Amino acid sequence: MSRRGRQWQKKFIVKSIGREQAGKVQPGAPSHAVGSWFGQPDGSYRLSPLRGGRYILTAGHALLYATVAFSLAACISLPVFSQSPQQRAAPAVGALEGKVTDPQGQPMRRATVVLHSLTDISRRVSVLTDTNGVFAFSAVAAGSYELTASFAGYRPTLTNMLQIGKGISLRLPTLILQRWYGGLAEINVTARRKPVEAATGKLTLNVESDATAGGSSAFELVQRLPGIRIDADENILLKGSASINVLVDGKMTYLSGAQLTALLKGMPAESIGKIELLSTPGAQYDASGNGGMINIVTRKSARRGYAAAITAGIGAGRYLQSADGLTGNLSTGRWNVYGAFNYRYDHGLLHRTSLRRLSNNDTITLYDRHSDDPNVLTARSYKAGVDLTLDRRQEIGVVYSGYSNDWKRIGQGPTWLRDELNKVTGVVQNANNTEVPTRDNAFNLNYRLKLDTAGKLLKADADMADYRNNSSGFIGNGLYDTDDKPLQPYQLLFFQQPSHIRIRSLKSDLVYPIGHMELRAGGKYGFVRTDNNFVYDSLLSGVLVYSPVLSNHFIYTEQVYAGYLSLARQWKNASLEAGIRIEHTRSEAVVVDTIGATTSDTKRNYLDLFPSLAASRRLSAVSKLDLSIGRRINRPDYSELNPSRYFLDKYSYAVGNPYLRPELTWKGSLTYSYRSVYLLTLGYDRTDGPIMESPVQDTASGNLTISDVNFSYREQFDVQLVLPAHAGRFWEMNAIVEAYRQTLAYLSAAGPFHSRKTTVDLSTDQHFRLPGGVTLDIQAHYTSPSLAGQYIIHHYFTADAGLKKSFYAQKLDVRLAVADLFHTIRYSGTSLSPAANVSYYHTPDSRRIRLSLVFHLGGTLNTGKEHVLEEQQRL
Repeated sequence: MSRRGRQWQKKFIVKSIGREQAGKVQPGAPSHAVGSWFGQPDGSYRLSPLRGGRYILTAGHALLYATVAFSLAACISLPVFSQSPQQRAAPAVGALEGKVTDPQGQPMRRATVVLHSLTDISRRVSVLTDTNGVFAFSAVAAGSYELTASFAGYRPTLTNMLQIGKGISLRLPTLILQRWYGGLAEINVTARRKPVEAATGKLTLNVESDATAGGSSAFELVQRLPGIRIDADENILLKGSASINVLVDGKMTYLSGAQLTALLKGMPAESIGKIELLSTPGAQYDASGNGGMINIVTRKSARRGYAAAITAGIGAGRYLQSADGLTGNLSTGRWNVYGAFNYRYDHGLLHRTSLRRLSNNDTITLYDRHSDDPNVLTARSYKAGVDLTLDRRQEIGVVYSGYSNDWKRIGQGPTWLRDELNKVTGVVQNANNTEVPTRDNAFNLNYRLKLDTAGKLLKADADMADYRNNSSGFIGNGLYDTDDKPLQPYQLLFFQQPSHIRIRSLKSDLVYPIGHMELRAGGKYGFVRTDNNFVYDSLLSGVLVYSPVLSNHFIYTEQVYAGYLSLARQWKNASLEAGIRIEHTRSEAVVVDTIGATTSDTKRNYLDLFPSLAASRRLSAVSKLDLSIGRRINRPDYSELNPSRYFLDKYSYAVGNPYLRPELTWKGSLTYSYRSVYLLTLGYDRTDGPIMESPVQDTASGNLTISDVNFSYREQFDVQLVLPAHAGRFWEMNAIVEAYRQTLAYLSAAGPFHSRKTTVDLSTDQHFRLPGGVTLDIQAHYTSPSLAGQYIIHHYFTADAGLKKSFYAQKLDVRLAVADLFHTIRYSGTSLSPAANVSYYHTPDSRRIRLSLVFHLGGTLNTGKEHVLEEQQRL
């Protein structure tokens, strides 16, 4: 290659931008790195515009500059936390390079490439590609960015979020522009994301980049989120509240309670891209969910052609587990056809212990229960869909998703009856066998219309979902004396609890920019009908006899009409969004007796307004302040309204409450962010009528009844601090420190209940880059005792570790992980209510070692769009 041919490959460096300058590179120019651009093949260059002033212009090889920049960044990053604020005043910078081509791989000359800052709306830089389609940005401040590439006659391309570290140079994969008739294409940048990322109002757990996630389930991953706890029945709580929505790909799940737990346990981590924890959504989102939302996002992105991912995994705790799956899509640009199938077999064990003290006049009885509950979950999930680009303005899609889960439990163990001196007076041998086959089917039709090129957009969705659960089983018990002699005949209670729930939903959204403002408006109609026919049969004299007292036929219907309007405005260093949502709810809960007559009919008809406000103000080049205020609602789960009894053992059962009222919450938060990675958030919540569990003992029979009731109010103050750190390229750490203080008030027949509790939640993830391309991830989570209704939940601690290695040009990912490294997970608590003196201590089979493999074929997966359906969460 000639000297001239070598010269145009070099990068040309300037200190500032201003008036247009042109010239030619001469051989032997020294190297100097400040700002850069690429020269032309004939050795000429053009830098425009340049301000008046003095400049240094030099040329050097890009590889040399990247090496120097990396060395400086490594030297600077180690002592950065020991420097004074004056020493850290100048922000470290990085570099960004890439190339733009057409679908045939030909360079796109003079394509426009724009770098947008996600944290500073005023920071926007654009360049043009050179004759080889190459572009470069230098002196890029550390932060979060998006990058777009565009060219006349081609569809613009938008990357995912790019996280630019201090002094880090990043080279992007080739960006491919598709012609307008070829459909919309998205480019996924393969730069590694941190296992945990924090932003204002949202916390993201990036499962794909986390080695500890290998072989785990969604249920285990959710427990790693700050503030998440698990109660005695493995229900998910956020800061002591069950008022949280769980979504999958933006679509509400079908289940709650034990059914939701079974669904999440059947969802393998290898099918999940990330898990998001959101606090205060805007007016365009459903107002349901006081505590916030958890969104589980399956793996997705887009590239023309075909793609597939094959997963296989095996694990062992006390028993063996396995997880396998296949996900793929075929995209022609205009068409995208996709599908997925996942299978998971999980054989686990939960050892339950509980102690209850009952005082009746001068008599004290202790109920000391022990139970080993082996359980087997066989879960299958499937998804299929088609997205079609009709023309440059219209897109339409249809998607089907379903779950087929079979869960079995064989619970057995004694309940020791003791007196006040702890002497055994008798023993009850319990058996509780349950089978829960669940079948979910959901269809979605979606349409998207671009009204113009200025951003006007119309979206519409139609959803139809059916959920069927046909659980059955039996509860058996026998009372014996201390010599194992029966004191009464053995009792058996068989049950069938078929449930059928239908959901229908229509919604539309309009996005309408007006100058510097953006108007959003929309409406929604939702219909739900649930039909539960619970049948109990007692075994009397060897014959099954129908029990009309325990049996129950419950029918619930609900209609929600909603509309919203919001307006957003951005300035150079500030933004503001205000919105209002109105929801009209009509519901009816009917209890039907054995001959079809109505025995109870509860109707509700209410209208609620849900205002929201979000404001942001940039204080300096590296700091920002965000404010959000909103009102939310949490309607009771359908299972919480059903007055049917669900027996736990001979002496305890849960029963629904058809008179539950929705709980209403005002939420507010103020966040200060520094360099977009250090966050300090102050929050306040006030909930009227919170729905909480209330245990009550019958002193005469000794029975424990567990039901949900509306408390008077719940008040919460919290503070959260996000602290990332790193040392060079070999170690990264992210720590989240949170403290919150709750106050609960409840007035019951047993007297007033008022309790306060301060809780500290600590979580950290460590990422190490080891030799040979191996990465090591370590995660730990600790929560001090917390308040959950009338219970104090004891402290919680767990740690996970995992190794990850990729082979065959990133086509094969191998993960070896150990969950609950020290076997410290416990679900335990103590009741505070004077109406029930109960404590429990459950030990799950949670320490497991797992090996998982993911093999990628073709391009990058595209598994369709996200769609939201609020009603399904409450089933």
